[in-house]
Amino acid sequence: MLFSSARVSIVPIAQSSRMLLLSEFAISQIIMIGKIIRMGKKGTVVIPKEVRDSLHLAEGTPLVLEVRDSEIVMRPLIPERVKLKSETIQKIVREAKREELRLEG
Repeated sequence: MLFSSARVSIVPIAQSSRMLLLSEFAISQIIMIGKIIRMGKKGTVVIPKEVRDSLHLAEGTPLVLEVRDSEIVMRPLIPERVKLKSETIQKIVREAKREELRLEG
């Protein structure tokens, strides 16, 4: 939990009862890492503009959503480009056509 006053905030240090005093500048750096947002209707979550801008995310950007332990992790999907030989592509197309005919027939 983050407690703040006009100029200085107190943040508990993980796994410790000690407190750390931070300036507003330091807090602005932390907020980029761990901003508090709320979930809306139907589970919608708005990614803050400064985060979208820093990661170059635009409307329609595919994101990967993972659940790790009790955390939700979202990251941009970056497709991996693969070079295929011409004969491999032809084989894939033939198999896809066969499957399409099988499903129609």
